[in-house]
Amino acid sequence: MERELKIVFSIFLVYLMYGIASFVDTRTLITPIFLTSTIFVIVALIFAIINRSYPKSYALILYVVAFIAFALVDDFVIGFIGRFFGPDIYRFLTGNLFGFFAFLIFFGFLFFTVWFLYVQTRKTPAALMLLGILSACIILFFTPFFVLQEVSIQLFCLFYFIFGQRGSEPENKVLRVIAYQFLLFSLLESFEYFL
Repeated sequence: MERELKIVFSIFLVYLMYGIASFVDTRTLITPIFLTSTIFVIVALIFAIINRSYPKSYALILYVVAFIAFALVDDFVIGFIGRFFGPDIYRFLTGNLFGFFAFLIFFGFLFFTVWFLYVQTRKTPAALMLLGILSACIILFFTPFFVLQEVSIQLFCLFYFIFGQRGSEPENKVLRVIAYQFLLFSLLESFEYFL
């Protein structure tokens, strides 16, 4: 098991143990989901730094940028930043223009990862399936079916993790690291449904 996958499972187990401990105390499963976006950015940064010497590591830098955009539309992060940097930054981050910009960056990166997977693996059916799921996710984003949109992004991440497991060659290391981060995204985001 690669160290990145160990880190992902360790973070998941910490969340799970925290939730179980809170359940024993309060009879309610409470996990630190307010920290999830921040953890995604920190993990992405760490993975980009420790894997910078591998070929095509630029994809990990793009992952960091995409998840910074994802984190900057999170209510907890916006509140934290607005508290320390003032109401002008808060208004900017909660504005429709910034939300649309963050949406384009995040989903643009997800489309990039499908292309990246295709280039690395040459698995056309896998890439087409991921494109279909991602397209459905974007379409559902503009409908009142938010639960289906969440399910579709979860499916995208899980299938990307499955399809991203391609040998142990160094040239596929970046693909596997992205797949591990999508697994982390899927695992931690799924805790929202238990609250």
